[in-house]
Amino acid sequence: MKAVYPFTEERGVFRPMFPIAIQDSKTGKLLITNGLVDTGADVTVFPIVFFKALKIDIVKDSNSISKIYGVSGEATKVWEYPIDILILKDKSNEPLKRVSKIMVNCVDSMDSIILLGTNFFSPKFKITLDYSNKIILLEC
Repeated sequence: MKAVYPFTEERGVFRPMFPIAIQDSKTGKLLITNGLVDTGADVTVFPIVFFKALKIDIVKDSNSISKIYGVSGEATKVWEYPIDILILKDKSNEPLKRVSKIMVNCVDSMDSIILLGTNFFSPKFKITLDYSNKIILLEC
């Protein structure tokens, strides 16, 4: 399966984002949002606000507590939790592909951006970020 997504423009900046749904496999609760492709990130990172929206007590229910390091070199505390991510077809809630129980890192932040790191894409997908045409090409 192939899909093409336009970059999302925010305040004049074009970002490689596409629609996803996140689902707690334990409760079945579903939340639709966007994910930002972060090819420089090894892991997928969710702000805690998304877990709160799904009524997940991440501190109590996480598999483990760990640390991740960003470009600044500073450690950030994270809670690891397996969650289902559904890639949605553009401008619809129809699923294109489900990635079950992907381990994500939750950060204690009220930010609203989900960073989809290389652990989400590799080796499940081929992704091309076409900056000249401002599109994402995704092959499942």
